[in-house]
Amino acid sequence: MALLHKAISLIRRCELSQRRSEASIAHLQAKIDEIDNDIAALDRQDALLRKMMMQQQQPCLTNRAGLLMVQQRNAVRRQKLQMIGLQRVEMREQHSKLKKEQEEARRMRLFWQRKAEKFQRCVRSERQQMRLSQVLREETEIQEKYSWRK
Repeated sequence: MALLHKAISLIRRCELSQRRSEASIAHLQAKIDEIDNDIAALDRQDALLRKMMMQQQQPCLTNRAGLLMVQQRNAVRRQKLQMIGLQRVEMREQHSKLKKEQEEARRMRLFWQRKAEKFQRCVRSERQQMRLSQVLREETEIQEKYSWRK
């Protein structure tokens, strides 16, 4: 009987750990989705800056001040492109780190699920043993009653 109570307690702990793992997985997925959205926004900014630079590649300006202004704008855009590239690399690293953490949380959820199943088998076995011993006791009592009558 004590084994049964311990196993039931362990099942509850395993289920709690499973729920924690599932919450962690969901939280990490939300962070991953946020990073994916940020990367997509950086990609859009990158495409827009490149488009603007391509439009400025063929200046129709003949004066020196206009050419310098176009070159200065393009230099600023190139610097922004470099910054976007660095941000993208950092976000991708963070994305892969979160994916690894999420995979670890999935492994832990599976671990706790298997533990819970193991303890549930133990509980079923213990209950089956208890029912069997109860049936044997009842059968013994019936035989004793029957033997006393004879």
